[in-house]
Amino acid sequence: FDFEKLEDFIVNNNIDILVFQEVSPEFQSNLKKLQNYNFSHNLNENLNFWDTLIITRFPINTSKKINIFTEIQINKENTKIHIIGTHIYPPINQSLYLASTKQLEELENMITIDKSNLIVAGDLNNSSVSRRSKDLLEKTNLYSGISLKNITNTWPSFLPNILGIQIDHVIFSKNFKLKNKKTLDFLKSDHKPLFVEIFY
Repeated sequence: FDFEKLEDFIVNNNIDILVFQEVSPEFQSNLKKLQNYNFSHNLNENLNFWDTLIITRFPINTSKKINIFTEIQINKENTKIHIIGTHIYPPINQSLYLASTKQLEELENMITIDKSNLIVAGDLNNSSVSRRSKDLLEKTNLYSGISLKNITNTWPSFLPNILGIQIDHVIFSKNFKLKNKKTLDFLKSDHKPLFVEIFY
C-alpha cells in the first residue's frame, strides 16, 4: 500500500479521528510515524483480527475495551465526544449469526439514553440496507447519512462502487450533521476506507 499517500490525505484533510481494523504489524508500525496524532488507544498493543485501533489529535479523557468494543472520550473545543469502534462478526453461518446478533445487542446497550456527541465506527458486517442495520439505527436513534445519490460501498474493494455493498459504517447522534462522505482507493485491502466529515 501507499502509506505516504494515506498520510498526505490525513494531514491535508486535518482529520480528527482515525479508526482502523484488521491492522497488520507493518501498517501499525507506520501509523506510529503520523505527525500531530499524539493520542491513541491500542496503538502499542498486539492487535488481533477483531481489535479496533483509534488515533486522534485530541487528548483522550477515558478509554476502555470490552470484548470487541473500544470506547474512548475526547475533548474538542470544550465538547466531549464519545467514539465507539467495533468489528462485528460476519453472519455467514448459524453460529456466527447468533454471535453477531448478541454483539449488536451489546452495542445497543452501550449506547446510553444520553446519545449526544456519539460516533460509532467500524466494520459492522451488515449492509446499509439490511434489516439489522435499519433496526440498529431505529433502536439507537442514530444516523448514517446513507444516500442513493452518494453511494459509498466499501466491500469488496476490487468491484466497482455500484456493485459492492457498504458494510463499514460511521453512524452518529442527531446533533451531528453530515458534510461529506466518500470511499478512498489507495489502500491495499479488501475494504475501501470510508472518509466521513461531520460537524456539530
